[in-house]
Amino acid sequence: MLVVSVGVLLVAESLTFKQISLLKESADRVSHSLEVEMSINTLYSYYALMQAEELENQLDAVSVSDTSWEDQKEVTFTSFKILENLVKDNPMQLAKLKEIGQLQDSLYDALTALARSVPDSSQTMETRTRLVARITRNLESIREAKDDMLEEEHNLFTERKLLLDMRADRAPLFTLLLALFALSIFLLAFARIYRNKQRVKRSEEFLQSILSNTNNIVNYYEPVYDEQGTVTDFRIIFANECNKTYLGVDPDKIIGKRVTEVFSFLRLNGELDELRRSFNDQETVTLERQIAVHDKKVWFRTTIVPHADGILITGSNTTRERDDEEKLRDLNERLRNRNEELIRTEAFLEGVLRSTKNVIMSFEPLWDHAGSIEDFRLIFINQSIDGIVDPGAGELVGEKVSKISPFIYETELFGHMVHCYKKNTPVDFESSYTRDGVEYWVQGTAIKWHQIITVNLSDITKQVKAEKGLISRNLQLKRSNEELESFNRVASHDLQEPLRKIQLFISRFVEKENANFSDKGEEYLSKVSKAAERMQSLIVNLLAYSKIDKSHENFEDVNLNTTLGKVEEELALQIIEKKAKIEKASLPVIRGVPFQMEQLFANLISNALKYSNPRVPTRISVQVETIARRQIKEDFSKPSRKYHKITVADNGIGFNPENSGKIFEVFQRLHQKNEYSGTGIGLAICKKIVENHMGYIGATGDPGKGATFFVYLPVRE
Repeated sequence: MLVVSVGVLLVAESLTFKQISLLKESADRVSHSLEVEMSINTLYSYYALMQAEELENQLDAVSVSDTSWEDQKEVTFTSFKILENLVKDNPMQLAKLKEIGQLQDSLYDALTALARSVPDSSQTMETRTRLVARITRNLESIREAKDDMLEEEHNLFTERKLLLDMRADRAPLFTLLLALFALSIFLLAFARIYRNKQRVKRSEEFLQSILSNTNNIVNYYEPVYDEQGTVTDFRIIFANECNKTYLGVDPDKIIGKRVTEVFSFLRLNGELDELRRSFNDQETVTLERQIAVHDKKVWFRTTIVPHADGILITGSNTTRERDDEEKLRDLNERLRNRNEELIRTEAFLEGVLRSTKNVIMSFEPLWDHAGSIEDFRLIFINQSIDGIVDPGAGELVGEKVSKISPFIYETELFGHMVHCYKKNTPVDFESSYTRDGVEYWVQGTAIKWHQIITVNLSDITKQVKAEKGLISRNLQLKRSNEELESFNRVASHDLQEPLRKIQLFISRFVEKENANFSDKGEEYLSKVSKAAERMQSLIVNLLAYSKIDKSHENFEDVNLNTTLGKVEEELALQIIEKKAKIEKASLPVIRGVPFQMEQLFANLISNALKYSNPRVPTRISVQVETIARRQIKEDFSKPSRKYHKITVADNGIGFNPENSGKIFEVFQRLHQKNEYSGTGIGLAICKKIVENHMGYIGATGDPGKGATFFVYLPVRE
């Protein structure tokens, strides 16, 4: 019996030890799976961080030497080796890790190439865009490989957890039975069994510690059935501490409660149906969604795995990963926009440089041993130089200025460029040079930007020649004006003197010989006297017309009400003779020459009196309104924003509208001189006065009904 008891005890001890060893092995494997999963996530986060830092450096235009992502390579290498050591016993995971290693090398190459491609280098924006796309593809491939490894490791974790739970469930009962059986045989076996039980407890505590300290939410739910045996809800059987960390719920207080009572959001987005489907179909379901926790949005990736009589829920917080992805997308978008903007700017500048007729050149200085600028090297020139010098622009770049443009040293242009470079101030200049025996003039500006001198040259040869021609014409005009002044003196003195003598002798002849005249003689003498008067009036009007100039130096404030009042006084006899009535509005104050304004209104009023209709009472209306420049239909220069429109209308004999322009020409008359007196210069004087005041005069007529003259004068600012 003793031998049997000892044998049974030995068998019991052997079985118990084996059960504990298997349980510890299962716990170690579960811990190993969690550690592998954490290492995979850590390695991928390093890759994402390296890409984000390099893209941010590119946006901030960091130099090649300042590549902060290089600092992450050592940490990434260490993390890669740790993960490689963890999965060395899993050929499938090891193969995936080898694939990630190859992708890692490609990612390093792309990041290095991108870091060395600065915005102002010769590398095109298209190459930078391809590098960014290559980095994104590498990272996406790494992520896919990472997801495959996580899925494989999660499956191992599930299998190992099931095995652990099964062994954990059986171990206490098996141990207890063996302990009772052994106790009945030999009391000594109790001590050993107790020690083994303590080891199992420590293993369970170790597993609980792993579940409590993991960064993932780990919950276990069992189904709740209705009367028909349909799963309507789940009850929380286990919840680790991450529930409190991420969701703000105490795991000890939610155990035993229904999941819809604790996590009410499961009913809103159909996740409860996914829990039921996973349990009923006994298949793994993965969910990715965003939830609100304490007014803060958090992203979770949840894996639902059927386990025993319930489902095992593993949730990982992917908010940071999502934020990193969003940041990467934002950085990629900003980089793409920046590249597009640079391309548009480059195209715009290229269009400007191609479309301008100016020659635009950029130079870098060349220094002698004494530290003085001895020459400049051409580093850019636009196509406007083609046709001016040979060879063309493309062959000139890189050459010295002393070789391609000797005239720069023949003129003061070289000194201007040196001054601009040393003083860092823009220099404007004009210069001439001779090519093929022809003199050319250029006007330009030299500007320093960084260590480059940019010169903008425009050919002003035509302008210079035009200015010289203008000076010549001005001299001719001055001589003409002097001749006109001489004519004015002759007209005002030499021409009028004979007329005055003729009129004097006619008057004396009439006084002394009037009784001896025949009727025909009196008629002839009267015609001679009237002809002399018309000649004198013509000379006076011509003098008045020639004295109206374009000078505005004697402009002053002129009250047109006062001006019109003076005109009425001067024409009082004619107004009374014609029994005319003048209706006038309140006129404005303008800037002008007082005596010219008086002459303007005098000519217009006397013109209305002269051509009055004898069959109707004479009516003259003087009105005014202020209108905007855009409302004026007449074509003339309009420097002012607003104008006074002054109209002088009468009910006289009028005129044919087709003659509205002709009446303002010198010596133009619509009637015979025996019908109406006048020289044909009065309205021409009006036109010249109005134009001298930067205005416009026009007229409309209706035969037998009257005429209307309208004058536009600028509003006083």
